[in-house]
Amino acid sequence: MRVLGIETSSRRASVALTEGDQLVVRAETVGFGTHGEHTLPLVDRLVAEAGFAQSSIDRVAVGVGPGSFTGLRVGIALARGIALGLDIPVFGVRSLEAMAHAVPSDRPGVRCVLLDARRSEAFFAAYGPALVEVLSARTLPCSGAVAAVQALCPGPQVFVGEFSAALVGPDRVFRSPRSDLPDATDTALIAAARPLALSGATPLYVREADAVFPDLQRSRVVSPEPSPLGRH
Repeated sequence: MRVLGIETSSRRASVALTEGDQLVVRAETVGFGTHGEHTLPLVDRLVAEAGFAQSSIDRVAVGVGPGSFTGLRVGIALARGIALGLDIPVFGVRSLEAMAHAVPSDRPGVRCVLLDARRSEAFFAAYGPALVEVLSARTLPCSGAVAAVQALCPGPQVFVGEFSAALVGPDRVFRSPRSDLPDATDTALIAAARPLALSGATPLYVREADAVFPDLQRSRVVSPEPSPLGRH
């Protein structure tokens, strides 16, 4: 099975093509606010590099968050559009699950995944070694994140992600290029193993958007007084 993976939930936008359980090609760009501009060209480049006909792609996988609101919208819209154009299913993969997937399965302990949520908060979720969800995604204040994780997940723990290293120190964290931030490689590999019945991609925002439109009262339309110049 050939899967196109797209991950745009963090400052890193990555695209990957997998075949079976193997990565074929992968590329990335880094920088908030650039995903809308660079992700589609990355897809076109990787398909050409792999030598795949577009019609040979079986599935599209996309990271659905939690993460950057704008990034999620860009990635999900692109994935849906590609899937619609190729008439293939799209699979949404939770971005923290993708990070947990990058930890070797023989590593003992619950995967405690932390991702920078800004506003002095962290996105957090926990997964077992077989990617069974132990705790669903939520936000934690950075100041008490480590204590909260230890209370929520007693027993052996593996902290995952570059943001974890900033909170608990490097000695207790599993680090790798694919686990530091959500990566399209793991997004694609997870989607390849899912049954068709689980297709679909719905964003997982966890919290409200940073920018909220003010709740303004509707303006009243007032008819102007007739002009004195119009009177006879």
